[in-house]
Amino acid sequence: MPVFFGSLFWVEQDWLSWLSNLFKCNSSTVMELFFTAIWVIWTYRNRKVHESISQTPTEVYAFVKKYIAKLRVCQETTSQKPDSQIAPTWVPPFGDEMKLNFDASFNADSKTSISGIIVRNSEGGIMATASYPLRYVSSPEIAEALACYRALVLASELGFRRISVEGDVQTIIRKISSLSIDKSETFALVSDIKGFCGQFERISFGYINRKLNDAAHTLARLGRSNQEPRIWIEEAPAPVEVIVDRDRCRLISST
Repeated sequence: MPVFFGSLFWVEQDWLSWLSNLFKCNSSTVMELFFTAIWVIWTYRNRKVHESISQTPTEVYAFVKKYIAKLRVCQETTSQKPDSQIAPTWVPPFGDEMKLNFDASFNADSKTSISGIIVRNSEGGIMATASYPLRYVSSPEIAEALACYRALVLASELGFRRISVEGDVQTIIRKISSLSIDKSETFALVSDIKGFCGQFERISFGYINRKLNDAAHTLARLGRSNQEPRIWIEEAPAPVEVIVDRDRCRLISST
């Protein structure tokens, strides 16, 4: 049958010979792209036939590109390493609890900040993500406390009642967890956060290493391009989804 692929010329040959030539004449990267595209096209064909759902060529290309990017992350994180070299992993919540990670991006010149928040379940799946631009923010500590408060508000609005909350600034986590009165500039916010805890059946606060808080940090960074709050339900911007997939792959490889 006549075939054409990449730089190959038209030839008459049986499909097995054609397939063999494809592997001989192309790199593993090209073949990975080729067979992923075939799989996606066949999947979308079935959706069209059985569910009357159509996708454009642009959507097909975007899905293939995104899928291969996720595959790369899993291949990198699940590669064999000595135990001493295994990277620390983000730890999911237990049972029906939700874990909220928050971070803040602070701009000292404009006195503004962006709160980045991600909510994940016990399987590491995304339940919600959000970015909130805030004005009149006086310091990085205030920015972090505001991000924590916004995380609690988001969890309450979405109906989550059992949550654990993590941030990568130890001073804020210590103040919230402490029974003593905060006498610093974050006094009012820390008091509001403690008061808001009554909205939940169960809540805990913990510190997380900055490297493991990458999803929330990326949301805060990406939020700089938005003038309004953004909330995603069970999804996230593409760079954040890549980080979440990496975290889940690390969880699998560490078990």
